[in-house]
Formats: sequence, C-alpha cells, structure tokens
Amino acid sequence: MALTMKDLAEKDKRVSLIWAANAIRALTELDKVLKQKGSPAAFTKADLPPFLHHVRDALQTHFNINTATNQSALVVEILGRYQAVVTSLGSSSSLFVNDTTSAEATKGTPAHVPFGSGKVNFTPAFREHNLATGVGFGPFARAAMVLHEPVHVVDHPNASFVVNHVHEGDAAYAATPAANQVHNAHSYASFAQHMNFGKDTRFGATKPQF
Repeated sequence: MALTMKDLAEKDKRVSLIWAANAIRALTELDKVLKQKGSPAAFTKADLPPFLHHVRDALQTHFNINTATNQSALVVEILGRYQAVVTSLGSSSSLFVNDTTSAEATKGTPAHVPFGSGKVNFTPAFREHNLATGVGFGPFARAAMVLHEPVHVVDHPNASFVVNHVHEGDAAYAATPAANQVHNAHSYASFAQHMNFGKDTRFGATKPQF
C-alpha cells in the first residue's frame, strides 16, 4: 500500500532531524565561544577558533549575519528556533495533516501551513520523485520541506509574512537583512543542510530530483 503524504513526511522526518541536529550542534558550539567572549554585538571569523569559521560563513550565506544589530543575539535566536522545530517534529503525528482539498493542494503546492493553523499540510504533490515523468520530489527535497514548514508553526506569524519568506533560489536571498532572514523558513532548511553536508546544497522544491 502506498504511503499517504503525511506518512511519507514521517519517513522523511528522520533526515530532517539529522540536519537540524547538526545545525544545533554547530550553533551551540558557536554560542559557547561567544558567551566566553562576552557575547559581542559583532564578531568575525578572526574572533573564532578555526573549526567554527565555516559556521560563521554559513550564517552570512543564509542569515546575512553581517547586517544584524546584535550578532550574538541572532545566533541565540536561530538556535532557539531550531530547538523549537525539533520539539514540534516530536509531535508530528498530530502536527502533520493530509490535505487533498485546499486551494494550495489544487495549485500543486506540496506542503504548506495555513495561517494560524499550527498544522503542516501535505498535499498529493508531496510524493516520491518519478525519474521518467519528473513528477514528485527526491528524499532530500522532501526532507527540506519537512524541516522548513514547522518554522511557520513555531515562528507564527513572523515566518509567514511575505517580506520574511525569501526563497533560497531568489537573487534577493543574499541581500535580505538578518532582521528578516531570522524568520525565513528557507534559511533554516538551507543552513541545516550546510552544516550537515559541509557545503551550500539548498535542496528543496527547485531541485526536485534530489
């Protein structure tokens, strides 16, 4: 019997949690060093041990940390949001919903969080990738969605405002200020991948084959 959309998401959640764990581990180490330095409002790679340089680079890539008013506080906020996402995924049996009737399902949106619902809806478009037809999404693309969508739940309503929801494939992604990127669900999925793979992969809906 084929998996329902939410059942497939439950399967993909295992990868999402590994990515989130790597992000939490990296940010926890960074936060520890920053606290030892008095939580400076601004810091560069020169202020960090070499093993944290890639974390600082990835924070610039996905959260534009150079534009933050308080960079140490930004790290703490991002870390807390990942922890909240992991907690929410722990209740995925009630968090995840099969959705075949909404307007988003009709449009072919694979996953979405109706504003204020606190539920992650998975539609028939959320399916395994078919190489012959090009329909559906590969396991990494789906895992990115499973990690992305709960940000809209734990950071409501900020994560759902258009100004804070800049796609990782958009040219504006690199230029969006940290004050917005800290609420960008795309940034959380992409940064976690960066920490997991050691490079900027950006798996998601724009890379359906992966």
